[in-house]
Amino acid sequence: MITRGVIGIALLISLFILAGCATNSLNLAERAEAYDAYIVEKKLEKLDRITTFRFDGWADLGEQHLIISTNVNRMYLLTFKNKCFDLHHSQAIKINQTGSVLQTKFDSIEVVDDFPMRCFIDGIYKISREQRRELIAIGRDKESTEEDVAKAETAD
Repeated sequence: MITRGVIGIALLISLFILAGCATNSLNLAERAEAYDAYIVEKKLEKLDRITTFRFDGWADLGEQHLIISTNVNRMYLLTFKNKCFDLHHSQAIKINQTGSVLQTKFDSIEVVDDFPMRCFIDGIYKISREQRRELIAIGRDKESTEEDVAKAETAD
């Protein structure tokens, strides 16, 4: 039995795809909504923490989502409690974590800037390499998507 919510999500994703075809790219707010819809559609499991976490690389997805990778080549999608301004323009980030554990609610990402801002982690989702490619491609035109994926893969 298909619920009304599932149909609504499918329609929302279709709308984003059609809008992406018409405009070539989505703005930050539209991309944030599309990433949230992706989490629901793919039924990504929300984690409270990553144990023995050692940061290795990252790929920004706007102001509310970030992909990070660890030294053991695992990837995670992070969501933030609030918008993390300038994240999508930042050349560097700092991770404020509890020991060797990265936790929701307590730990944060900091944009290294003239005015550092802490972005508290609301959700952590383990993702595959393919899911990372799909997330990077959301709302971006084909040319910039290929560049972003290549950049993210060299960070591995």
